[in-house]
Amino acid sequence: MTAAPTINEPSGAAVEGPGGSQETSWLRPKGPVLDVLIPLASVAAALVAGGVLMQLQGVAAGSAYGEVLTGALGSTRALRNTSTAATPLVLLALGVALAYRAKLFTIGSEGQFVVGGLAALAWATSGLADGLPAALLVGTAAIAGMAGGAVWSGLSAVMLNRFKASVVITSILLNYLAIALLTWAVRVGVRNDESFTPKSLPIGDAALPDIGGSGPHAGVVVALLAVPVVAVALNRTRFGLRIAVMGSSPGVLRTNEVSTGRMTLGVLACAGALAGLAGYVQVAGVATTMTPAFSTGLGFTAIMVALLGRLHPVGALMAAVAMAAISVGFDSAARVFTIPSSTSTVVQVLIVFFFVIGETLAHRRRR
Repeated sequence: MTAAPTINEPSGAAVEGPGGSQETSWLRPKGPVLDVLIPLASVAAALVAGGVLMQLQGVAAGSAYGEVLTGALGSTRALRNTSTAATPLVLLALGVALAYRAKLFTIGSEGQFVVGGLAALAWATSGLADGLPAALLVGTAAIAGMAGGAVWSGLSAVMLNRFKASVVITSILLNYLAIALLTWAVRVGVRNDESFTPKSLPIGDAALPDIGGSGPHAGVVVALLAVPVVAVALNRTRFGLRIAVMGSSPGVLRTNEVSTGRMTLGVLACAGALAGLAGYVQVAGVATTMTPAFSTGLGFTAIMVALLGRLHPVGALMAAVAMAAISVGFDSAARVFTIPSSTSTVVQVLIVFFFVIGETLAHRRRR
C-alpha cells in the first residue's frame, strides 16, 4: 500500500487555491490557546465597545446587558427563541466551513438558502406531493431543499471548472439571481391567490412540528445532528481528507489522479445542500410561507459564524448560538431600554472587526 503524501508547508506561506489564485494561510489554526482565545476576546471587546456606545446614548450598559442575557437565555421562551434563531445559522455555517476548508471562498450561502427554501416549498405545494403521509412529505421536502441548494451552489463550480470564473464573484451574482427568482415565485410560481400582498402558498403538512408541543421546532434537532455528521465527514472519511489536501496543496490531488474539478463540484454541492436544508428548516419551522423579505442576510452572517468557529463544526455551533443570543437578547432589551434596533448588528460587526485584528496580530507574531 502506498503511503499518503506528506504535505509540508511553511507557516504563513501562500498556497495556490483550486481556482488558481494565491490564498494565504491567514485562517490556519494558531494553536489551541489562540484558537479559542481570539474569538472569545473578540466577543468580549465587542461587548465592551457596545457598552460604551450605549453609555454615550444615556443607557446604563450594565442594566441593558442584564436584559440582553435574560432575553436570550433567562427563560424557556428565551431559550426557544435563541435556539430557533441559531438553527439556520448552524446549518449555513457548516456549509461555509466545508467550502472554506477547501479554499473555495463562496459568498453564495444566502442565495442557496433562498433557493433551498423555495424548492422545498414548491415541492410541498405541488400536485405530486398530494396524499403523501406527513412524515414522508417532510423528508422529501427536506431533500428537495437540499437538492435546490446543491444545484444552485454547483453552478459556481461549473463556471469555475469550465470558464475559470471566480467562485467569489459568481456566488455573489447568484445571490441576486436567487432573490429575483424568489420575487417572481411569490408573485407567479407559488403565489397565494388569497393574499393581497406577494406571498407564497403555505408549506402545509411539510411544516416541522414543535418539540414537546411548546418547544423549539424539530429543525433544532436537525442542526444538532448535522454537527457530528459534518465533523465525522471532515475528519474520518476520504472525502474529508481530500478537502484538507485541496485546501493546502491542490497539486497533490492531481498527482494522485483525483480531479480537482470534481472535488470542487462535490464540495460546493455539499455546502449548498446544507444551505438549502437551512432554507427548508426556516420555511417549515418558522415562516411557513415565503415573501420577498425571506432573504434577511442569514447567509452572510453565517460566514462570520464559520470564521469565528475556526471552520470547525463544533466551533460553528458555539458561534451560531452566540450570534443568535446577541440578536435575540438585544431585541428583548430594545423593548425595555431606548436602544436602536441596529445595536445587535453593530455588536456583531464589532466582533468580526476585533476578530480580524486578533488574527492579524497573531499571524504577524508567528512570522
